[in-house]
Amino acid sequence: MIARAYSTKSRRIAAAGAACAAALAVAPSLTSCGSGKPDEKSADASPTGTPSMDNGVQIFHLRGTTSDQFVPHTLLAHAGTVRIDFSVDDNSAPHDLMIQGLPAVAFPLVMAGKSASRTFAVTAGHTYSLACSIHPGMTGSLVVS
Repeated sequence: MIARAYSTKSRRIAAAGAACAAALAVAPSLTSCGSGKPDEKSADASPTGTPSMDNGVQIFHLRGTTSDQFVPHTLLAHAGTVRIDFSVDDNSAPHDLMIQGLPAVAFPLVMAGKSASRTFAVTAGHTYSLACSIHPGMTGSLVVS
């Protein structure tokens, strides 16, 4: 009976080890960009951003995070002049920012801990898609009323 219990226990340990090895083999491909864990700064951030104002310019602070997200996800603007200050979190993969319909406003690659700004005009009734060309699931929108 003791030999049988040992044999069963050994099989369970071997099976658990194989499962762990399989998980570790897959994990690097899932987390190669970013940390693979939720971004602590994003957890309590509002998904919708409203601008601050400076001499009639609507200013948005948009972040690229370690979890490959834009924070805030949706920017709410009015027709007029908009400035986006785009920064990338420390320890994050680099991100770029493309704004569909406004190719001249595209942000080139921004490295971790760095930032860039663009000022441009938007018209009422438009919704512009935001995307990082490096990370296909990293999207957002700029909604203009």
